[in-house]
Amino acid sequence: MMDFYNIDPEIILDTLFRYIDLLLAIEKIHPVQDEKKNNTYQDTVARYENYRDRLKDRLESTDGYRRYPVHAEHIEKESQQRTPL
Repeated sequence: MMDFYNIDPEIILDTLFRYIDLLLAIEKIHPVQDEKKNNTYQDTVARYENYRDRLKDRLESTDGYRRYPVHAEHIEKESQQRTPL
């Protein structure tokens, strides 16, 4: 898995476009036969497309501005477990 915290968001967006195109091209050549696996595959593609579209909208709203990456974490009070935001 890619470390999305240290990569330019434009590169992530481009990668998502290419990855989704690749998934759809592979599916045309080798369609998923099992219905359960096909549903899982369709859900996965839909999630990637949703993430891509939301990222694209976010980047369009900041087009022309200097972007500063910020790494934020939530620290759970009792266990001190860190989770990225």
